[in-house]
Parts: sequence; C-alpha cells; structure tokens
Amino acid sequence: MTTGQVWLELIPLFGLVWQFFNVNRVMRSVENEFKVRGMNYSEISGATNLGKASCILSCCGIIPIIGGLIRLASIICWIIFWVKTSNLKKQLENYQLHKIEHIK
Repeated sequence: MTTGQVWLELIPLFGLVWQFFNVNRVMRSVENEFKVRGMNYSEISGATNLGKASCILSCCGIIPIIGGLIRLASIICWIIFWVKTSNLKKQLENYQLHKIEHIK
C-alpha cells in the first residue's frame, strides 16, 4: 500500500469502504513485522478488531437520530485503536533497540 492510497479515505462514500482496507493492511503489516522478528503478536488481533469496529460504527453513523452517538463511539474506538497501534510500534522499536544493545 502506497502512502498516497491512505488519502483515498477522504473521498466521500468511497472512504467509508476504503477505511476497512486501510485497517486490514496496516495491521497485516504490523503482524508480519512481529512474525519476522519472532515476537508474540497476540495483541494485534485486539487492535485489528477495534479498528474494524471503528469502521463499522463510522458506516452506521449515517443512521438518523442516533447517528451522532454512533459517530462518537466510532471516534472513541478509533482513538483506542491508534493508541494500541502506537504501543505495538513501541514494542517493535524496543525490540530493535534491545537487539542493537545485545550486539554491542
């Protein structure tokens, strides 16, 4: 996935579908990185599920009357998803630092 493809999510209506591809591709990439390094990647499925939940809630946000609450729930899931993704990134960075220090 190229960097430019992420921006396709901003296209109205198309972005509602494309966000699912973004979540799946980002999390597949993170999982592959964990596998290559031989690290435990059990936390990734939880983050992936949160990302998918955010996407689903975002799509359901068009429901009249309760759409605002659903969009709020989507934003909350999205924030938690990116916090978890950031933590996974930190684990990868810490692994790399530990490996470099071990070599020295």
